[in-house]
Amino acid sequence: MLSSRLVKRPPVLALGALLAVSFATACSDSPSAPTATMSPAGAQEIAPAILSSYTGDIDFNATYPGLTWKTPSKSTQGDTTVSMFTVDPDEGALINFGANHKLILPPDKICDPATSGYGPSYWDDWCYLAHDNITFTIKSWTGSNGRPYATVTPDVRFKPWVSYSPRIYFYDANLVDFSKVVIPWCDKNNVCVDEGASDSFLQTYARKSNGPGYWVYRNLRHLSGYNVTAF
Repeated sequence: MLSSRLVKRPPVLALGALLAVSFATACSDSPSAPTATMSPAGAQEIAPAILSSYTGDIDFNATYPGLTWKTPSKSTQGDTTVSMFTVDPDEGALINFGANHKLILPPDKICDPATSGYGPSYWDDWCYLAHDNITFTIKSWTGSNGRPYATVTPDVRFKPWVSYSPRIYFYDANLVDFSKVVIPWCDKNNVCVDEGASDSFLQTYARKSNGPGYWVYRNLRHLSGYNVTAF
């Protein structure tokens, strides 16, 4: 269940006092871009990113052998990139979406969305695995704060408590301080939570890239809306 640290969006006048702001300011042509916040009340349970012991850009082919790249069809809606692709859950995939971000979907990890349920009360539940192809749509953009954002449909969750987990990587060229960043999950009510604060498996990691900024990444137990939040 969602804990008391999940605080819904306060009035706009209070935004200047927020510790972290997420899903902010995509343009009016991007209807999927909500405004959501994590307030100071939740700050005591934010777990800042851990710096990876590796540096430089990531060799995804070597890191995830056996997975093949899916090339999404891409279009734009205002400032938002819309990436669409189809995945065979039995095979998994590597997906390059938006502005050089990556989604890793290992084989035999996607729960059947028709029967699995979705929401915090389901994350750890056993599920039947999906076997039919699933077409995903990822809408991604960079907010006015320079941070990357993404929403994914349909909502799916993954086989719980596995070591080889789905993972999301954001390339944040504008990030200069890895120690004050997390990747929270944001629900349909625009409530965001740093899941890594209560589950170390979901902790955010940062890796200095060869160019400007960092790769910021984390494991996933489910998939809907994520973003890089600096606080």
